[in-house]
Amino acid sequence: QPMEIEKSEVGGTPALQITMKAPQAPGAKEIPQYARMMESFFGPGAKLAAWLAPADEHTIVMGYVSKEPLQRAIQVIKQGKPGLAGDADVSKTAALLPPGAPWVAYWSPQGTIDFVNRIISSFLPPEAPVPFTLPEFAKTPPIGFAVTTAPGELQGHVVVPAEVFKAVGQYVGKIKQQKKAPEEKVQ
Repeated sequence: QPMEIEKSEVGGTPALQITMKAPQAPGAKEIPQYARMMESFFGPGAKLAAWLAPADEHTIVMGYVSKEPLQRAIQVIKQGKPGLAGDADVSKTAALLPPGAPWVAYWSPQGTIDFVNRIISSFLPPEAPVPFTLPEFAKTPPIGFAVTTAPGELQGHVVVPAEVFKAVGQYVGKIKQQKKAPEEKVQ
């Protein structure tokens, strides 16, 4: 989809706004609640709006759908607060990544399961009962990703804290139990 890029502002900070209409999936018109689902993911009119703004001389932050979380992130950085780095679980994962990596990302398994459950409910009319949800995933440190550089190379790093492996094992048991529950009711 073509993108529109324009100068903008986020809480008094100059920014770039990038807007793109979300692509429509084949057969989307036949899917009940498709438009509502797309708006819940991308915002009004299923247009994805994202903003890039400097938080300080070394940090660019990006946010999408709404400016408010981006404004909060900018303020945290400008005030010198630890933000995400101050989270105990993120700190555990960060300690496992190479120090000084210019690109770092974190992925929350628990947040992913929560997001999938929101997607499931967004397919349904607001008054409809949700047919099923995935079991809750335990709170764990996130999975960490980093990219480091050296002359002529980029190196990728992935770390999975031991707590995540343990939680995955427990989660598989929850999935098996959830799958088994309907079978037991039939008998």
